[in-house]
Amino acid sequence: MFQEGQKRKRTSSLDNSEDATDFSNNIIKVLRRNTNIMKAYLGAQSINQQLAREQQKEQSDNLVAALGKLTDAMTKIADKL
Repeated sequence: MFQEGQKRKRTSSLDNSEDATDFSNNIIKVLRRNTNIMKAYLGAQSINQQLAREQQKEQSDNLVAALGKLTDAMTKIADKL
């Protein structure tokens, strides 16, 4: 594997554990940041969906009211005929 005269670099277990700890801490930070972003996104989606439902209900109520008025007008016309 190694040619004569070349030595393998030794790493201390302390260096490895510090690297692993730093790596783990970085992953935890990234996961927390992503979790916060997802919470904000899902919260905004929930609000948008609620607003869309309210708007759709309002439009449906307006349509029903308009159809009711149209039905009343048609009934009055039919009665006169």
